[in-house]
Amino acid sequence: MKKLLFIFIAVIVCSALLYWLIPNHVTVKHAVTINNNPKGIYRALTNKNEWKKWWPGNADSVTGQLKWHDNIFEYKGYTSNTVLLNIKNPLFTLSADLMLVPVQMKAQNIYWGTVVPTSYNPVKRVQAYLAAKSLEEDMQFILSSIEKFYSDTTNLYGVKIERDFVKDSTLIFTYDSSKGYPSTEKIYSLINNLREHIQAFSAVAADSPMLNVFTTDSIHYLTKVAIPTNRALPSVGRITYKWMLGHGNILIADVQGDTKKVQDAFISVDNYVHDFELTSPAIPFCKLLTNRLVEKDSTKWRTRIYYPVMYFKD
Repeated sequence: MKKLLFIFIAVIVCSALLYWLIPNHVTVKHAVTINNNPKGIYRALTNKNEWKKWWPGNADSVTGQLKWHDNIFEYKGYTSNTVLLNIKNPLFTLSADLMLVPVQMKAQNIYWGTVVPTSYNPVKRVQAYLAAKSLEEDMQFILSSIEKFYSDTTNLYGVKIERDFVKDSTLIFTYDSSKGYPSTEKIYSLINNLREHIQAFSAVAADSPMLNVFTTDSIHYLTKVAIPTNRALPSVGRITYKWMLGHGNILIADVQGDTKKVQDAFISVDNYVHDFELTSPAIPFCKLLTNRLVEKDSTKWRTRIYYPVMYFKD
């Protein structure tokens, strides 16, 4: 009888301790600081297609579900300073939002938290508590993955962007218009006109040809090409002399691939310019490092993007 009474008291005490030690709700939260441009980080984190690039677990490209251990993370959308997420676990489903707090142009603070309900059932209460602690570790690891990936500016913008100075300031330039994006043959016919002009005046091309293609309606395109020369040349007809500010600030990015790859890289550099509040005094352009007429495989085309800027702002 005494033994049964002792067991009964022990169960009561253990149950009391269980309900005292494990609260009805377990708060799970973590924070991280990413030392990179907050606008770029916000743009990346609010684009659900970007998450699979750094997600440590399985990222389902069809359903959009992000799996890590026992938890499924679902991207639900975003607001001006928050990424909305749901977390599904065998024991619970709850919301867990990322709050983004910028620190000027230098860093982004990310706060991530949620509250996990337990249960009055002692077994489920312990299970929920252990699941909450496991989730806490997962959230910390995921935040570390975000911090590690987006601390690298190349990962943030999808292309390596370097700050440099203008080296070629003396150019000859020509242009033409077309319906539809200009063909490779069209572009190189303009380049050949410039090369003939250089040869006619016994000058030398100082670097690879430059290209800028512009449209406002995706129908009519204006194609501009230029070649740096070793000295100033006279203007003749549509071929004119151009001058760029020597040692002016310029952003550079190298791309390998077809025209679409180059266009995407231009968008990334343009985002960089806006994120860091830089001012551009001239049109961006690219240097055709690979002769497209000789190399037919567009995956091997090498292009260098140049984006002039007025100043660099820290």
